[in-house]
Amino acid sequence: MNKNALKKFAMEARERLIEQVTLRADYYGLTDKLFKEGKIAPSETYTPPGSGELLTAGERAQRDALHARMKARGYDQAIEEGAYTWFNRFIALKYMQEKGRLPVSCRALPSERLSDGTLAPPELVYRALEEERLEGIDAERVLGYLENSQTEALYKYLLIALCNQLSEKLPRMFEPINDYTELLFPDRILGEESVLGLLAEAPADSWEDIQVIGWLYQYYNTALKDETFELLKKNVKITKERVGAATQLFTPEWIVRYMVENSLGRLYIEGLLKGRTFESEKHRIAEEKRLSGELGWAYYLPEAEQTAEVRARLQQIERETNPEKYTVLDPCMGSGHILVYAFDALMTMYRRAGYTDREAVQSILERNLYGLDIDERAAQLAYFALMMRACDYDARFIRRAGPTPQPHVQAIYEAEQAPDADWSPAQRRAAQALTEAFADAREYGSILRVDEATLRAAQSCAFSGESAAGKEMRDMASQAVILAGQYDAVITNPPYMGSSGMNEKLSRFVKERYPDSKSDLFAVFIERGNAWIKENACNCMVTMQSWMFLSSFEQLRVKTLNRMTIGTLMHMENMVLGIAFGTAVTTFRNMHISGYKGTYNQIKLCDIEDGKPK
Repeated sequence: MNKNALKKFAMEARERLIEQVTLRADYYGLTDKLFKEGKIAPSETYTPPGSGELLTAGERAQRDALHARMKARGYDQAIEEGAYTWFNRFIALKYMQEKGRLPVSCRALPSERLSDGTLAPPELVYRALEEERLEGIDAERVLGYLENSQTEALYKYLLIALCNQLSEKLPRMFEPINDYTELLFPDRILGEESVLGLLAEAPADSWEDIQVIGWLYQYYNTALKDETFELLKKNVKITKERVGAATQLFTPEWIVRYMVENSLGRLYIEGLLKGRTFESEKHRIAEEKRLSGELGWAYYLPEAEQTAEVRARLQQIERETNPEKYTVLDPCMGSGHILVYAFDALMTMYRRAGYTDREAVQSILERNLYGLDIDERAAQLAYFALMMRACDYDARFIRRAGPTPQPHVQAIYEAEQAPDADWSPAQRRAAQALTEAFADAREYGSILRVDEATLRAAQSCAFSGESAAGKEMRDMASQAVILAGQYDAVITNPPYMGSSGMNEKLSRFVKERYPDSKSDLFAVFIERGNAWIKENACNCMVTMQSWMFLSSFEQLRVKTLNRMTIGTLMHMENMVLGIAFGTAVTTFRNMHISGYKGTYNQIKLCDIEDGKPK
């Protein structure tokens, strides 16, 4: 994987998409200047430049929706969202094309340029009428485009039809494009400056592994992250729209594996060993090593030698080997790297238990994995990554007729829509409770705690239908259930943000709710993660090392060590994680056994070769 080339592509793609999306908004009279002056013309009377015609009913609805989004999120953020939505869709189409997972039998994206620098139309343009798998196509309309040599218009029509078809199986990545995002579809999609040209030139071997999605997410955010830190130098605090970009860091694969194997994997191996007797602790450790090797878990660390008293206490703990029973949460999932590897680890368990891959895939998505993120673009990509991992194990997963299992991963939402007129009194009460509970949810993300009243409201009413308000309430209800849950393993790389970077709302919130860990968000997540896990379960996080020794975290250490046990702790020096400070990967166990010995190790930069330990 050529990461430098991917970074160059993602950064250039963001610039071009923002420019092109802005031009599309301008075409519909939604300019930055007019918006800020409050002079946006009504959609009923607006005539786009050069058209001489009023907007159609569908265009009016889309324009109104985009204007409403700008009012709710701000002009710049609405443009940013339009740009990254199309970026996410384009890279998803590219990945699916290279993996042979598109519903069409021909290539849907361009792959080469013509002599004038424009893109050669892909096969889909010329085979549209014979491509029986492409749904929702009007043959007469296609013929009209062909007869009038309207290649650009035809390609846009076909690409939107393809995205809409994919929305049936992948709804959180390809929502039906009948809303304002269709208005923002970039012009001259086959032109010399098209983002698809940059995409065609991205290294072909980059699309072999789903990790490419995570790297592209990080690189796409590079300019925004740099800009945010420049603002911090001027004492401009990090806003909720920038938290994701400012704090996101793609976790190296070996650290992801270490975290999953020494939390979720540890629970499973303990279950396999439950009830067995060993002649010595060394014999038990040797058996742990054998089992972890048999399972393919190269970064699993056997439990340290314990005294007879401690071992007796440990043997009293109930263990589980049924893979359906394990629940895993990543509350800061980013692009889903940790959840994807947790999927792999769970597949190993399901196969050992005799499940078919098809049965295991469905069960993992429906029972085992949960994820949240404050950044909507990250949530889209995490969702996509999990669905593609499901396809790796079940080739017909998104091709099979009927409903497709969906993972429990999503962005954190707050209410932006007015209630539907036909909602019942009970629905209105539930909506009010959710709206109040998540009034500033995008400020706080998953460190929010959900009380019983909110949970009851989330579980009490079904919000059906396709309205924006109904969908919003369904999303908030599901996030309430996830936030209120208890899990066997919480595994994450939380955001690192000191109190000096927090905006006023976030700073006040953590001081009130998390006084022992308020100095940095990563420490807040340690505390929140410890509260999420069941008895004897694991909270595994890669964090800054400072929680172990700074006086500002003393109360957090005292509280944690008085009721928790550290199972493993890997201390890494500067730059091991690719950042200029030391970090630690810690597995906290929700049990307290006096005399328990954890497993500790240190990783120095000289121990790393080709991005992983030698």
